Amino acid sequence: MSTPRSDWSMFRDLLPFLRNERWLYLAALAMAPASAVLVVMQPYLLKRAIDDTIRTHDVE
Repeated sequence: MSTPRSDWSMFRDLLPFLRNERWLYLAALAMAPASAVLVVMQPYLLKRAIDDTIRTHDVE
């Protein structure tokens, strides 16, 4: 049996295939934290939308 390869060595083997679209991968990597922040903020924004609507528009 051969020894298992490390993740970094496999990543280095994939780099030639990723170089053509490197800007897309960098953009996705840069947008990941923004996406995480928006996912966390979603319940708060929904609460604000519901509370403000109920307060300003009488349901009856």
